[in-house]
Amino acid sequence: MFNEIDGASRLSSQINHEPWKCWTVEDLAEKLEQNGLDEAAEVFTKEKIDGSMLDQITPEFLEKIGIRERGLHLKIKKFIERNGCLEAFGYELSGSKVFNDPVHGHMELHPLCVAIIDTPQFQRLRYLKQLGACYFVFPGASNNRFEHSLGVCHLAGQLVTALQRRQPWLNISKKDILCVQIAGLCHDLGHGPFSHVFDNKFIPLVVKDGSWKHEEASVAMFDYMYNDPANDLAKLFKQYGLTDADRIFIKEQVAGPSQNSKEWSYFGRPKEKSFLYEIVANKRNGIDVDKWDYFLRDCHHLGMRNSFDYTRFIHFARVIFVENQFQICVRDKEVFNMYEMFQTRHALHRKAYQHKVTHAVEIMLVEAMKEANDFLLIPGKGKMLKMSECIKEENMDAYMNLNDSIFHQILLSPDPNLQKSKDILQALQRRRLYKCAAESVPIEGTRFNDESVIKDQIMKALTEEEIANLGLGMMAAEERVIVQVSHLIPKNQFKEQLVRVFLKPSDDRDADGKCLQLLMEAFSTWCKNNKMKEPKKFVNIEASPKKHAPEGYMTPEHPTNPTVKTYSAGKKITKILF
Repeated sequence: MFNEIDGASRLSSQINHEPWKCWTVEDLAEKLEQNGLDEAAEVFTKEKIDGSMLDQITPEFLEKIGIRERGLHLKIKKFIERNGCLEAFGYELSGSKVFNDPVHGHMELHPLCVAIIDTPQFQRLRYLKQLGACYFVFPGASNNRFEHSLGVCHLAGQLVTALQRRQPWLNISKKDILCVQIAGLCHDLGHGPFSHVFDNKFIPLVVKDGSWKHEEASVAMFDYMYNDPANDLAKLFKQYGLTDADRIFIKEQVAGPSQNSKEWSYFGRPKEKSFLYEIVANKRNGIDVDKWDYFLRDCHHLGMRNSFDYTRFIHFARVIFVENQFQICVRDKEVFNMYEMFQTRHALHRKAYQHKVTHAVEIMLVEAMKEANDFLLIPGKGKMLKMSECIKEENMDAYMNLNDSIFHQILLSPDPNLQKSKDILQALQRRRLYKCAAESVPIEGTRFNDESVIKDQIMKALTEEEIANLGLGMMAAEERVIVQVSHLIPKNQFKEQLVRVFLKPSDDRDADGKCLQLLMEAFSTWCKNNKMKEPKKFVNIEASPKKHAPEGYMTPEHPTNPTVKTYSAGKKITKILF
């Protein structure tokens, strides 16, 4: 993925990310003269200023060595910026913008980040819900990947800048900071419709090798965005001193290393700067700014409490050499703040991401997309592709057009081939959702992976008569029953599982209630035989509503006969009409 430079250039990039630092006094004077700065070249030569001193140049420094003309100051500043030394002049770059964010307040972003934001590849994130199917359950969960990416960029800059300020011997350059910010900005470019529903559930269902992850598409989309001549990013990257090695560094932060090596697996930065890979997407322990932003943002939109304080982490974070590698560490007294972080993550999974109704909606969305995959074609440049074909690296022009709008594309399409998919989405709109009959958690040490095996075992616990009640024969009954095994927290860190069984509703609500009861009993039997805890049962489908309201309540048929009740409050008598 990242084999753009060979071993020799890799070594060169590790030693020398900032070529201007290697300029001699004569080299610097020559380059100044080539840019029409003869007076500056003469003074710099006299003061023996070489490239390694460029990051120390300020207006005050120029005045001190005898260069007092403000216009010449500006020309020298532009010369230094063009050559990639962003530290000079206090890093005051024109073109930066301030974004007013509901979570972080005012965020000032680098002009190169602004240029990336103003591309169609990045603007696509406006049409991808951050919380996917949760929006069908929680009315406030309307935040998009767009603002999340801005927030991650902002937090990445805050953390790496704090490390630079407190530990100057780490040699964190402004170019390192810029690359980390760009990685935070672009880390979610590859998400598909309804976020993780697309890569975790839809793609494994329709692609033979279902191991594809959105990080791969993020890297491919980054390259597509960079190479798009209409964006003119190549020129801007060069203007701010970013090289091929820097672009590789950005992509490695998003997708991880391109090779496994005991020594060092990354090409973009040397091992001495290994801690930079722990800021945006921490593959070592999962503590990174991506999570900090979505904790804050998701809790804000879901109406939940977030007790983790990322500002304390930034304040107490230090880079320490541990286990033969430089790692971002935090004070021991911050252990409870870390507990709060993982507790917040668990609460989000338990209450929102893995909510039983959220899962029901996800199942319906996946089924609708699967039914539409062969018929809903996405336009690329001179070609029309299936949704499952858009994920290939060479098809990013089509993938750029794939977002949450497919929901309405299916609903509004006159194509009869999409009718089955349309029926599922219309049922979703009418809240005729798949019903969760029961759920259970495996006893410690027990693990389940194959959902089809669990489903077969549950079906065998039913009699032929019960199966007939679930549907019209075994085939119809099996189509109505869905088993889902999920992880409350990503399985790389934790092993807690959740097994749920769902039932597709029919037009007969009374019959569905009986079917749910049968399914709950069969699931309970399966749990007892497979080292599962006592299942939590749900009654989601009620019998038909009663025709008459309970006694004491007004009904539309009797609007003129309210019940009158009298209450005594001391000496005062109050009449309340119901």
